[in-house]
Amino acid sequence: GSSSNAVYNTEAHIIIGSNVGVSAWGEQGVAISGRGGLVGNFIASCSNRKRGVYSDGASFRMKFAVASGNGEDGFIADSSGYLQCALAISSGNKLNGFWSTNNSLIAAATSIASGNLTSGYESRGAGRLAADVCKSLNNTFCGYLASDGGMIDADKAVASGNGSHGFDAGSGAVIDCDN
Repeated sequence: GSSSNAVYNTEAHIIIGSNVGVSAWGEQGVAISGRGGLVGNFIASCSNRKRGVYSDGASFRMKFAVASGNGEDGFIADSSGYLQCALAISSGNKLNGFWSTNNSLIAAATSIASGNLTSGYESRGAGRLAADVCKSLNNTFCGYLASDGGMIDADKAVASGNGSHGFDAGSGAVIDCDN
């Protein structure tokens, strides 16, 4: 439950084993910033006050991850951060399932975003989101949302049961779909 504003070594690299769970933290569940890196598979980060998985200018590589029931986003890459989270599930979060912003990239191939309060997949502020063969289901606002220069590559993607739109691009943004 420590503050997310605490100072840490920005060049730390972490490898965590499989089957790690993080729940009910006061800020982010799993977070890394600066030039650090984290590698891990089968990670669950649920019911945290803010985000499930957060990269602030750092690099994450994970497969088979779950981010559910968090107070903000499930997976977020910010400030030139990178998340490689193939085969991930992001559900029931109070903001977005997957969100890339401020020159960041999320590679979330074959993932699922379902039941999030805003969008399943969002890219904004020159963020990039690779969402090939993904499913965005029953999110309150939008399935795939790109705005303010964001870009989403959503080949063979599915959007079903979302509140407003399945796919929505505006303000200089692009969604590239090839089904």
